[in-house]
Amino acid sequence: MRLAIATAREGIAAGQTPFGACLVKADRVIACAHNVVWASLDSTAHAEVQAIRDACATLKTIDLSGCVLYSTCEPCPMCFSAAHWARLARIVYGAEIADAQRADFHKLTISNLTLKQLGGSPVELTGGLLREECLALFDVRAKRPDKRTYRLSARLSRPPVSRGVSASRVGWRGSCRTRWRRRPWSPARSVPRTGPCPRWSR
Repeated sequence: MRLAIATAREGIAAGQTPFGACLVKADRVIACAHNVVWASLDSTAHAEVQAIRDACATLKTIDLSGCVLYSTCEPCPMCFSAAHWARLARIVYGAEIADAQRADFHKLTISNLTLKQLGGSPVELTGGLLREECLALFDVRAKRPDKRTYRLSARLSRPPVSRGVSASRVGWRGSCRTRWRRRPWSPARSVPRTGPCPRWSR
């Protein structure tokens, strides 16, 4: 876990978020990685996923049976699912999902224990290891001027309806159709057209 914490600090220094993970098998460190979402512009590039990818590449297999994942924070549902599919034996984490939420990270409020119970996963769970040291990572990140999180800065809302646009036809993505309105009558409009339509006279 201390190696995962050190890896997370490297990520913070590189402008990434404060999450680190290490994957171990038979007391041998197979892979360590920190979160690289901002660096790779990949929303799935969490520390746990990166560690699993690196371990699979090192061992040349997708079956990581017998491996233990150490993570500075409780894995999100995506990362827990990746650990399940990789057939990891155990997940050991420090901080909890609720801690990440308090640090202003956009987390799904579904614990690993709930996922394990609902999905019947055999992955064993151990939480709270070096929790205070893992929590300190959030404070280190909070003091940096280049800190960034995944939380939405504002709630998604329907786009404003401008004048002359039907509110009932405004789409969620901002597309809209103008409302057809009857023009006021004028004498010029009542005069019959005597020549060919300009559209057909070209």
